[in-house]
Amino acid sequence: MRRTDISVHKIFHAHRQKGGILSHLWWVSLLYVYIPLFGALITSAQI
Repeated sequence: MRRTDISVHKIFHAHRQKGGILSHLWWVSLLYVYIPLFGALITSAQI
């Protein structure tokens, strides 16, 4: 029980350290995915 606790804590801490970069990449990928989607929705709505 304790061993898994410590490993989960280590993973969580490493994730928090990398979190800034990961969340930034996630937001950029979201933008690259959703901007063309919204563009297609707008053009299809206009037509």
